[in-house]
Amino acid sequence: MFTKNNIIPGMAVSSALKQISRHLKGHHLDFGCGDGIFTKTLHSYSTHSYLGVSSQDSNLKITGYDPDPAQITKAHSHIRNGLTFTSSPRVLTPETYDNITCAFVWHEIENPLSQLHNLLLPGGKIFILDYNLEGLDRPTFFNTFNTDRELEEIALIGKENAWKIHTNKGLTDCLN
Repeated sequence: MFTKNNIIPGMAVSSALKQISRHLKGHHLDFGCGDGIFTKTLHSYSTHSYLGVSSQDSNLKITGYDPDPAQITKAHSHIRNGLTFTSSPRVLTPETYDNITCAFVWHEIENPLSQLHNLLLPGGKIFILDYNLEGLDRPTFFNTFNTDRELEEIALIGKENAWKIHTNKGLTDCLN
């Protein structure tokens, strides 16, 4: 899932997945799933006794949503029983999901908390994995974001845009 240049974030994500998978039940949404790698890994942690963790709900259904159809095309290679991917906004129906994950896209969404909260069933939880890069200088940003997937994103949107998107607001800004 992670290249050698991203070992520490990979370890942090692995730990977070282990914790999140203990809470998964019913219908789960991975909002902003991108190419589906995180969603697939979450599914693996949740449906297998992976690293000593197993899902308490054998009927767990995980939906990966991303508005970019090209990303969903890539994600389709990960489809398996209980795991689906879509770019259709029809899955963003209020009070549908027991839990939601939002991994490494929180900083790119306008008013994310209000958007996601209404998708939850009463008592549902939102799990957020993201980084706080507010004010990070350009050289450090480009030295940090150097996996194939990250470099592909940077090439697609341009270096200056990638740096601005990832460093223009802190996590506290996302919660307002």
